[in-house]
Amino acid sequence: MRIVFDLDIDDMMAFQENFLTHYKQFKYIRLFVVLLLPAALLFMFLIFHAKEGGMTGKLTGFGIFFMVLSGLWIVVMWKQFLKMSLKNTRKMILKNAKNNPIVLGEREMVFDEKGISVKTSKSETWTDWSAIFKVEKNVDYYYLYVTNMNAFVVPIRKIGYRPEELDAVLEKHVANIIGVE
Repeated sequence: MRIVFDLDIDDMMAFQENFLTHYKQFKYIRLFVVLLLPAALLFMFLIFHAKEGGMTGKLTGFGIFFMVLSGLWIVVMWKQFLKMSLKNTRKMILKNAKNNPIVLGEREMVFDEKGISVKTSKSETWTDWSAIFKVEKNVDYYYLYVTNMNAFVVPIRKIGYRPEELDAVLEKHVANIIGVE
């Protein structure tokens, strides 16, 4: 099976968003960053209260300020952290694409009995089926993972085939196929 398509920045960003929303370590980092400021403010609040004679049971203006600020920070930063990460990733991809034309652009993928061949205007790679340890499919893309962080991105709308044809090829050669709708 042979497909030719143009991989653009939106395709790469879809992969990055899919990856970041499912990558366990990113979730831990996000949780750490989002909770770091509220934890620091709580620490400062406790120190302030200790200097003022300890916990008296009263909620001071600083305590109210701390709770409001912490709540807003958690709500806003939970979503913003992913957006900021994706924005920075987009900049890096575009910068790399300027210096390395194989990052984005037209590519030909050939799926045969031995593996997958990927050709661009400047490169050609071949990957054995045994190196594809997982395939994720959603409504718009196939992600053929060769590592936990690296995958071939195949945009369904650009391949010119019905997805069922590619599904059959992948099911024949890859054991771990995850359909995410």
